[in-house]
Amino acid sequence: MQGVVLNERGAPVAGAQVRLIPDSAAPAFGSHVVRLYQTDKAGRFSAVKVPWGEYKVFAGKQNDGYPAIPMSFYGVDAFPVIRLRPASAAAEVSVTLGAKAGAIQSVSLKDAQTGADLLGVVTLRRVKDPRAVIRVSSTLGPVLVPSGTDISIQVGALGYKPWPALQSEGKQGSLRLRPEEGIKLEVRLAREGSEAVSVGSFSPARYSPAPKVAVPAPAEGNPTLLREVKEFRATGAGLSASIERLATGFKVPIGLELLKAPSDSKSAKPINVVVENGTVRDVLDAIVAADPEYEWRESDYGTINVSPRNYTVWLPDVVVGKYSIRNSNRNEAISKLMKAPEVQQWLRSANVEIRDSKGP
Repeated sequence: MQGVVLNERGAPVAGAQVRLIPDSAAPAFGSHVVRLYQTDKAGRFSAVKVPWGEYKVFAGKQNDGYPAIPMSFYGVDAFPVIRLRPASAAAEVSVTLGAKAGAIQSVSLKDAQTGADLLGVVTLRRVKDPRAVIRVSSTLGPVLVPSGTDISIQVGALGYKPWPALQSEGKQGSLRLRPEEGIKLEVRLAREGSEAVSVGSFSPARYSPAPKVAVPAPAEGNPTLLREVKEFRATGAGLSASIERLATGFKVPIGLELLKAPSDSKSAKPINVVVENGTVRDVLDAIVAADPEYEWRESDYGTINVSPRNYTVWLPDVVVGKYSIRNSNRNEAISKLMKAPEVQQWLRSANVEIRDSKGP
């Protein structure tokens, strides 16, 4: 099959990421095979050796302000659907992107009394659909925000009063951005038990939707993620076992932060993941698509972290006051780091346990 990705003005979009997602009304145990493609200079892509079936087609380009992940928060609830059959193998599909998003370019989060930097969580919700929500660390940026949409914001940190207050009235913590509009969020949080109140404000910022760490093109990307996977099968396995199989079978360095008690009983059921003639990236995408409570991210050092999607702060962002170790091996070094008080506090608040899939 072939296709083209167009922007809201009907012009082709080069370098857009295209996803083919199986369109199954009731997938058994969350079976998913997500196939990724990239458009050429003419905005076109070609998908070969795709099994017969029905697929939703999604496209985006984060660096240009088009969200690259299909999430209801971005209003991505309807997809073009293609049906590949022996009689219609040469399907042609056209995907039109919506308006460009706005962006919260950065978040300045500090202690209202001391001015010290804080590590917290920013929660964004659609006002008309509170179920459409994303939560991100206050250290991450930029965060794309659907344009022309009323969005509520809440910022919090452990041991501090949230902003705005849970019972606040008026338009505190609400915004509506235009396409390609950038803002900076400044928040000063008051400590719990104090008489002070948390305050926040927005100010204009230069629009730049690209992440802080540039994501290279697939041909030049992390060699681990591009590693060929002729076949990967995890049938009736849990998320932890699937990650372990990927780490050991394909020598992928992965850290897994696992929820102690899944928020949804369905997410505890086994998942089925099958990827053929793909890459390590395809397998990771398929695993988190099969268990949507989790997401994966690449660290600045090329390792992979799989963690709950909607909990407070990503573990690598936790600030450790002091750490030193000498003449120790890798396991001893990690064990001591996990015993740091800041890490232990984070583990309790996030309700996760750490599992290290060593890989190479």
